[in-house]
Order: sequence, then structure tokens, then C-alpha cells
Amino acid sequence: MRRNDSRIMLQIISDRRKENARDIRDMKLQKWHSSVFMKLQENKKYLDLSRFFIDERGTKPYYFDKEHPEIVKKGHENELRHSYHQAHLPVRQQDEAFGHAVRAVYLYSGMADIARITKDEELYQACVRLWNNVTKKKMYITGGIGATHLGEAFFFSV
Repeated sequence: MRRNDSRIMLQIISDRRKENARDIRDMKLQKWHSSVFMKLQENKKYLDLSRFFIDERGTKPYYFDKEHPEIVKKGHENELRHSYHQAHLPVRQQDEAFGHAVRAVYLYSGMADIARITKDEELYQACVRLWNNVTKKKMYITGGIGATHLGEAFFFSV
């Protein structure tokens, strides 16, 4: 992340924290990788915000549906598009890697950082389950992940 991006992000967060915390879920900031915020872990308010984004992932109403309501059609609310963003379940309930592999690993890295710093055992166990799934069922012998031509996403278990 470039230095200027960090300053802009901090200003947005600082301004936004003055408002209702639940409104944060409506912001485009939720798309940013949680691990980005972990670079700022020496500041408790940024750690709390990182944890908030982790805890909000996979909760309803889905941020991605609110951002693009035009793509949500009645009867199709639970399609795979949420899996692509690792938002199909709250992160503590996830046990299989889905979706865009690089974004998933950024999310998992942020989850692991938060679990370590806050000693969150439930989040740590979710990380262990996801690690085991990626390394034992989704990783190629070369160490590659997300090798499908469809969205650089995880494929079926091998």
C-alpha cells in the first residue's frame, strides 16, 4: 500500500468513526483487505475496526447486495457470488476456502493477525480449519492456489 493511500484511509476511518459504527458496513472500505488495517495495529481503534470488518463478513444484509442491488433478483439471494468474496458465511463458521484465492488469503491473514493479537480462540480455530482445507485439499503440488480460469478462484477439492 502506498503511503498516500494509508493517509487517505486513516482520514476516512477517523471521519467515519464519528458516525454510527453500524453504518461502516455500508462503506466501500469493507472491500479493503482486513490485513491492510493490521499494519496499524498499534492503535486500538484501528484494531477494533479491523475486527469489526472481520466480524461483519458474511452477515446479512450482505454488503455486496446493498452495493449492487440491481444484480440481486428475487429467488437468487443466496447465489455463489457471496462465496467469491468469502461472504457466504460469517468467517468463524467457514471451513472451506471459496472464491478469489488472493482475496481469500488476504482475509485469512487478517483473521490470523486479529486472532493472535486479541487471543480470539474461536477465530483462531476458523483459521486452522481454513488453513487445513487450503493446504490439504486446494493446493497444487507446486504450492499454487486459485488456478481456475474462472475468477482466479479456488476450485473443487483435489
